[in-house]
Amino acid sequence: MADVLVRHPGWTVALEAQLSRIPLAAIEERQERYRGAGIRGAWLVGYGIAGFEARRDLPLFRLEVMRAGDIEPAVIGPRACTGLGSFTELLLTGHVRFEGPPARAGAPSVATVRSVCWRCRRDIHLVVALANVPARDLGKLPGVLAAYRRAIPTLNTACGSLTTLRPPPPSRIAAGLRAHCPWCDAPISLHELPAATLSPRGWRRCWTLAGEAWVPSEPRPPRWIWRGAVQASVRQVIASGQQ
Repeated sequence: MADVLVRHPGWTVALEAQLSRIPLAAIEERQERYRGAGIRGAWLVGYGIAGFEARRDLPLFRLEVMRAGDIEPAVIGPRACTGLGSFTELLLTGHVRFEGPPARAGAPSVATVRSVCWRCRRDIHLVVALANVPARDLGKLPGVLAAYRRAIPTLNTACGSLTTLRPPPPSRIAAGLRAHCPWCDAPISLHELPAATLSPRGWRRCWTLAGEAWVPSEPRPPRWIWRGAVQASVRQVIASGQQ
């Protein structure tokens, strides 16, 4: 049974205040039961969970509770703490939202850098990675490579200057996949590229396997954010009262 169950004509929300430590798996299991019952669950946890990263499917917030005094508990936010009452109001009125990578950024894609073919000297978009796996290692992932091969016609339609990844001849199998120029079919070894080119920071444009272009941005950790009535940290309140 939820600590607080809020019923609305269009939705039901269960609020759980978890102050004693339990395994994350226990929280996930109860959250799944809420989901199966058509109930949205939100967790206010009074302790840190090592290695936990904010997730859209598990609204979990860190609750700061003082062991003495009658100061209102606070929910720790990205910039400051919000009183529990204010946070609950923001949560139930849709002002708490999840911020993570754009949807396209999470879709299987080819990542490219601008280059020039060594043989025909024409501009190309050199495919250097697929689904965040360096292209030179794709031979170890048959399923991923098969999805890419099915998408090649779509990708070529979306961007005619995209190179195509193909296995090398049997005599050079140790070299891994190579990119091929879309204009003259010249093979381009990915092993000779600078390491920085193969990292997300070096990518200039990506295309999903459905042919949609997106531009990589500076990676940022997922988090829950909210705006509204914000109070200072409980500890700051106590410190100011002691001055």
